[in-house]
Amino acid sequence: MPGLSTITYRRRSGLDPFSGSSSLRFRMIGVLCLLSLLLGCASETRVERPRVIDGEIDLGGWSFAEDGPIKIQGDWLFAWGAFLPIAPWDALKEQMKVTQPVPGLWRRTGRPKVGHATYAVRVTNVDASSVNLLLQRGQSAATVIIASESGQPLGYADYGIPGDSIDTEKPIPNGSKSLQVHGLDASTSANTAFTIIIHVSNFHHARGGLKEGPTLDLIPSATRERNYQLFRSYLLLGALLILGIYHMILFAMNHQRNPQLFFALFCFSMAARECAVSGFISMMTIQSSVTTYTLHYQVEYASVSCVIAALLGFIHHVLPSKIFYRFFLIWGVGLGSILALFVASTEVVTFTEELILLEVLIAGAALGLLPYLLYHAKERKPIAIQLLAAVGILTLGAFNDILHNNEVINTAFVSPYTVLLFALIQAVALARETKRIYDEQRTLSERTLMQTVQITSSELVARRAAEARAEAEVAHRLEAESKVRLFSNTVHHLNNPLNHIQGAQDWLTRNNTKLKKVLNSSLHTDPIDQETEDVRIQFETKFNENSNSLDAIASAISRAAKSVGTLRKVSGVDGFSTKAFTVNDLCDAFQDRLGMTTVTNLDELRQRFGAVDFYGDPAFYVHVLELIEDELPTKCRANLRLELVPGHHEHHLKYVDLMLNSGTFAELKRTEELANHLLKPTRATLTVAHDFIVLQLPADSPNEPLLAL
Repeated sequence: MPGLSTITYRRRSGLDPFSGSSSLRFRMIGVLCLLSLLLGCASETRVERPRVIDGEIDLGGWSFAEDGPIKIQGDWLFAWGAFLPIAPWDALKEQMKVTQPVPGLWRRTGRPKVGHATYAVRVTNVDASSVNLLLQRGQSAATVIIASESGQPLGYADYGIPGDSIDTEKPIPNGSKSLQVHGLDASTSANTAFTIIIHVSNFHHARGGLKEGPTLDLIPSATRERNYQLFRSYLLLGALLILGIYHMILFAMNHQRNPQLFFALFCFSMAARECAVSGFISMMTIQSSVTTYTLHYQVEYASVSCVIAALLGFIHHVLPSKIFYRFFLIWGVGLGSILALFVASTEVVTFTEELILLEVLIAGAALGLLPYLLYHAKERKPIAIQLLAAVGILTLGAFNDILHNNEVINTAFVSPYTVLLFALIQAVALARETKRIYDEQRTLSERTLMQTVQITSSELVARRAAEARAEAEVAHRLEAESKVRLFSNTVHHLNNPLNHIQGAQDWLTRNNTKLKKVLNSSLHTDPIDQETEDVRIQFETKFNENSNSLDAIASAISRAAKSVGTLRKVSGVDGFSTKAFTVNDLCDAFQDRLGMTTVTNLDELRQRFGAVDFYGDPAFYVHVLELIEDELPTKCRANLRLELVPGHHEHHLKYVDLMLNSGTFAELKRTEELANHLLKPTRATLTVAHDFIVLQLPADSPNEPLLAL
């Protein structure tokens, strides 16, 4: 877009970049909404895809390597009220006289909303020796069978347990099942055709049928796509949980921050819905059951009411008004609670028949929100403009999903991504608003202090000044305590994301190795085929590149974990260690922390005093040594030596022959004060002199023998 490069902003005092002209702001909102619409409704294909016609699909012009995966969609052969056994294709065609569109619901073709049936399709001219078949987003239960044209089974996969009645069916919620087909020979047309038979039953959901056709792809590409989908779902769920926890902590620190509370509830509600939509609930269970199936859909649909209520409450507390408060209570809390109770108290087949109620709830919330935000945006309120853009994106994603779910448009479900974009925009907006309030409070505090000092009476001036100092000290102490607590909590909660990242990295490494072995085994030929060998070498190169990248990630995670461990120990999040450690442990921690330290005699210390014990935690002492080395001038660091003098009750660790100048000595005296405050829990002390620095460390036992240096 050529015009975007000419847009500039004028920053006004106390405002953000959104405080420019009205036309500029609305152009930005329009651009964001247009981008969201294009992302949601863009076509997924660039070439014409083959479709199923009268139960057969010809993939002769389709290359998986160049054109990607293909969805088996169109008019499948269909048999209502029966699970037909495996049979040759000609026999199946004789038994199945009608067709059923896929994707498509049974009720759209005049059939009941519940029941059981058989789908069948013949796939010919597959341009691959092995392919992967993926079936996902079923409503109740299904069994996928792959058979040759002669009726010989090639493989099957269960998606729950289909049955001919509600008692025999064991449904499974949203998820996916993969089935691999091997032994296809592209050089022989007879060996590139196979039959897909799907037994489908639906007695627990009001929308029976196949919502999506199965996807056919190469096995490596399907594996990569599955890994990408898992990573995308984990990323979205993790981002929502982190944002929710962070803003809930902010609310806990100050109960007047109601926007943070409702924003946290919004993130938690969307995280619960993402768990259900992505199939996490079914992944956490061992076997499918009606209870799990019901819980899954209750969470998926009841969370919509919670999301709407939290969103309206958030908007009300950011831009409060009496009219919108009534709308929030009636529409968000009242109607939302009624629909949530309806979902929780009825069977899945009942509330899925009335999805129009949830769609009305979403549409009504959007129709109430957008005019209200537009009204405030016209009054040039920066926060209203940001909210209008974010809610506009969120609304487009919700309407796209509603239309896609009702088969009005054939796009994809994009609301999770628009929700994440909305959450990120509002997180930034809340952070900026918090900073603005903090700056105003600080300015007000400074003005109050200046007015107090200007009182004419000298005695009153002194008394007021003393009171102001006392208040400042209390505020400073409270601020310091809050920062320490926030720092401690932050350090504590950094462990979980690091553990998840490390687990994902380990999992990717294992899958990379397994996939490499499978491909090497699949591509092995005897005698060696040069074209196959070239392909194998290319895969080998890519796998090596992936391994190198994963090793780099593992190294970065290890360094981050060590830094977090040091922060935990120094900050006292887990308390202070009272265990003994040796000089060898101290030297190891010293080298691991400082890396390129200039101390030249660490090996000598190991040899002479490696078994001497200290009391406390080496992280404290290494941190103090790091503070010392940071303040030493270059000529002093050129040839540093550490000496150890063991004693009965304390050991002396010395930097000797320093010859410090007055400036360096003054800086080190300030470091001495800071270090002694830090070392107070360990009863160690630091002393700085002009020609040496000594760190007095407590001994492990008062009966420790004296060792002379």
